[in-house]
Amino acid sequence: MAACQDCWVWTVEGKRLRSCSTVLRQGMELLSAFEAWGQQ
Repeated sequence: MAACQDCWVWTVEGKRLRSCSTVLRQGMELLSAFEAWGQQ
C-alpha cells in the first residue's frame, strides 16, 4: 500500500493525501476529483 499513487484525494485546503494510508479524522473534508477542487 501507498506505493502505486492511484488513490490521491485532496483536502479542501489543497493538500494532497493518499487515501489508502491516511487515517480519517472527524471533520476532515476531502475531495476525490481535481475538478471538484475547483482547478486552482
